[in-house]
Amino acid sequence: MARNKSSNGQASVNATFTPTKKVTFQKKPTARKSVVGFGGPYRQQAEGNADGDDTSEDDNIELAQQALAQFRSRPAPLIGQSSQPARLGRAFQARRHRKILRDNIRGITAPDVRRLARRGGVKRMGSNVYDGTRTALKQFLETVIGDIVLIVDYANRKTVTTIDVVYALKKQGKTIYGFDD
Repeated sequence: MARNKSSNGQASVNATFTPTKKVTFQKKPTARKSVVGFGGPYRQQAEGNADGDDTSEDDNIELAQQALAQFRSRPAPLIGQSSQPARLGRAFQARRHRKILRDNIRGITAPDVRRLARRGGVKRMGSNVYDGTRTALKQFLETVIGDIVLIVDYANRKTVTTIDVVYALKKQGKTIYGFDD
């Protein structure tokens, strides 16, 4: 092994592998003539042993070298690339355009607001209550989510946990119990 110093001061290694020992394989007798589901360069060896024919050490070495050459000739998979074929379908396609989210507060429908009010003990509501509830809910969520983002950024994370929500609500003076981990 030789070490060379390059111009930038880093050492590079030039190594060549030369085999010095002969590889020998022990013969194992098999009951069947060929092993089911077994192919490749060792099939001849398995059949030879089952017939009672003695294979020499040179044949074993040759078979091992063939198997090694066959293994090395396969292309190495790229990092992050699976060996399974690509799946087709809408869910697995690359998204070219992001969906622009607008006016999602309208997803809180009138029956949703009515259910919340019923839980709070309200018997009858006017028509302007729905829009007022939506704006109040939007404002509350913006402040809570803003505090959650600050907590997660400070912790150098990308995942929001339940304890982050508990801390954000505690910061606003709305402490809740039962969600600590």
